[in-house]
Amino acid sequence: MSDPVSAFGGVVVGVVLGAIATYVTTRALTRREHRRVHQAAVRAVLYELSADLVVAQRPTANGTGSTAAYDAFAIEFFGDLPSEVGMVVSAAYAQMHTVGFGSRQMAYAKDTIKSAQIALFEYVTKTLKLKFELPPPPG
Repeated sequence: MSDPVSAFGGVVVGVVLGAIATYVTTRALTRREHRRVHQAAVRAVLYELSADLVVAQRPTANGTGSTAAYDAFAIEFFGDLPSEVGMVVSAAYAQMHTVGFGSRQMAYAKDTIKSAQIALFEYVTKTLKLKFELPPPPG
């Protein structure tokens, strides 16, 4: 017969190793899901910025830019975003929340939107290593 203390010790070691393995696996899956959600939010905001820039560059543009993706995904978007990119994007969206496309301030807003688009595009392609193509400028 085996020693009951040794058997109990084996069970305890097994339970501890199982708990550690479960923790490590769960953490890895959580990080992967967090990264996937962040990437999706960043792509949504980049698509939105690109569309807003196309509209803003039309001479007859009127109204304000779309901020739906930015507003809906703010936590996921800014969660892992470097602060220097976040500041540029925030400035662009502040303009779009307040400046109408038909107004005189739109020239500055277009430059701000373009800067945000470029900063976010570089983050997407260089840091996140995602494939993304910016739309061609309106002709």
